[in-house]
Amino acid sequence: MTRMVHFATQELKNIFSDPGRGIDLKYRWYRFKWIFAPRWFWVTRFPTHLDIEITSACNLRCIMCFQTLNPPKPGFMKMELFKKIVDEGAKKGLCSIKLNWRGEPLLHPKVIDMVKYAKKKGIIDVQFNTNGQLLDKKKADGLIKAGLDRIIIASDGASKKTYEKIRRGGSYPKLLKNADYLLKRKKKLGSKRPFVRVQMVITKENKHEVDKFIKYWTPKVNEVFANPEVEYRHNKPAAANVQVVGRKPCSQLWHRMVITYDGKAMMCCGDWRMKNIIGDATKQSIHSIWHGKTLKRIRKLHKQLRHDLIPACKNCLELEGYQVEEDKQSKKEEKKKPKRKVKAKKSSKKKKVRKKKIRRKNKKKGKQR
Repeated sequence: MTRMVHFATQELKNIFSDPGRGIDLKYRWYRFKWIFAPRWFWVTRFPTHLDIEITSACNLRCIMCFQTLNPPKPGFMKMELFKKIVDEGAKKGLCSIKLNWRGEPLLHPKVIDMVKYAKKKGIIDVQFNTNGQLLDKKKADGLIKAGLDRIIIASDGASKKTYEKIRRGGSYPKLLKNADYLLKRKKKLGSKRPFVRVQMVITKENKHEVDKFIKYWTPKVNEVFANPEVEYRHNKPAAANVQVVGRKPCSQLWHRMVITYDGKAMMCCGDWRMKNIIGDATKQSIHSIWHGKTLKRIRKLHKQLRHDLIPACKNCLELEGYQVEEDKQSKKEEKKKPKRKVKAKKSSKKKKVRKKKIRRKNKKKGKQR
């Protein structure tokens, strides 16, 4: 398995540090629930995090994305439904929301108003993923002022040729221009927010540019990610970069839920084919779905490691539900790496051991004499 390359240039928690307003404690509680709820199989009062899909539409057709293979019906969430979800969550312990799932959130005309509303209601961590193509000056200014906490920008290349080959319909110069303005504007306003992460999916088309990508973005943004590609072939776990050892209960069932633009509730972000719809937020409360019979049954099956009985989980490749290890190819590559330093350390240790043995022998001889 290709390892995830994660370069943190600043701790995320720094942007939430404001002890005077109690934000620091709230953030710590949020991360505590995120980490320990899945470990303890603790069904919290309300999901810790919601992926709220404000639109299923996308302006690009990336070569590795399901939007290209099997695009969903484009739709936009109504502000009334968004407010209903956030209002309930704010009262019952919702800590974090991400304003996207299958689509590009900046396509939604009310995205800035949605960020502003969620922050007004006290949601600790408001974030979204974007391809950055629509992040113009007006939107960048509006999002900073609205209080957006995190923005994750996708850049699958470090050159115009590679980026535009992968991100079909996108412009690499436009991405750089938009990101540059956001970063400069944030600095000028003296704002910690939004925390900016830039990430790429490592594929055969761009793997030669990973180092260049890291070198370019690391001095500019808060965080840089390079994630290995996971392939989807006929709904089978056919990723060449994943060596599956066994299944485990998926953490997503204990800390998050997805709500689509039209209110359908999904148990996790990996079910983009929508095989397991667990409720309808236009007719039910999120609380009732979270504690409902359907999710209870799914959680029970996961604890029993009976994933095959759940259509969306049977061939899922989200790594939260797997025990994985490096594949044979990765191990071969590691063996090929030079190990001069390691050998030097081993030989020096052996010399020390030999010297100690010689000293002990000399002491014994001295005593005998």
